[in-house]
Amino acid sequence: MLRVKKTINLKEGQTLWIAPFNDIHYNTEECDKERFHRYVEWGERRLKDGDLIAGIGLGDYNDFQSPSERASDNTANRGFGKHETTLKEYDKLVERITLEFAKVMEPWKGHILGLQEGHHYGCYSAFFRKQYRGASNTEHLADLLSTTYVGQLGLYHLDLGHGLEFRILGAHGYGGARTPGARVIKRVAMNQVFEANLYLMAHDNTKMAISDNCLIYDSQGNYVTKKRTYCGTGSFQRAYPPDTPSGGYVEALLLPPSDLGAVITSIQKEKRNGKYRLDWHTSI
Repeated sequence: MLRVKKTINLKEGQTLWIAPFNDIHYNTEECDKERFHRYVEWGERRLKDGDLIAGIGLGDYNDFQSPSERASDNTANRGFGKHETTLKEYDKLVERITLEFAKVMEPWKGHILGLQEGHHYGCYSAFFRKQYRGASNTEHLADLLSTTYVGQLGLYHLDLGHGLEFRILGAHGYGGARTPGARVIKRVAMNQVFEANLYLMAHDNTKMAISDNCLIYDSQGNYVTKKRTYCGTGSFQRAYPPDTPSGGYVEALLLPPSDLGAVITSIQKEKRNGKYRLDWHTSI
């Protein structure tokens, strides 16, 4: 787990938008590119209006190889892997889709807390440029977007001034839970890993948010309630395409369809009885 600490000067009357992006599969026909472009443009407008955005990448930006496909590459050619010429062609493809996605995300550059791995990504070969030999293309993408490569699990610790902190735990996720209850349970279980305000999990394309509360001591030693929100962060991957015999893995496994788009959290700072507090809400 990598901890990302960030100081954000959130002013009264200003909104900080926590904006995850994941399961886009940008280089596929299933990607709803128009919807994703509108999401990027929405963030750009928020910045122009004087608000702040904090993007968090939760994986599967493009659709290249799954874990099983990467494993099969290693066993190709009687265990010697793919030939040098083949690997170089793979490198070209991985670099192309990485640069293409970075260009789409350019308006958010400098406003992304970190990029995490998903299941689908490409690894550069030993014949690629020295800086990224053997590296995931997510590392390359993080450099292109001037952000941190976080890896599998990310803890984002935001210092919003006046002693106010906001913690986010982000994971790409796992499994293909079919029922709403199962999808909720695996997100609520994230609080067993680390205490946070906001929990973000992607992967199964679920778009949801549910909150609970726990008691904590404040800085004066008083009992106060702490809200925790658990999110399925949605996706931009269309399922069940009409009028085609090839519907992809969602159709093959009869997984439930999901509402497309992202789950966004707004945070504002306000003063009550001479004391600053955070007012935050999650929208699906």
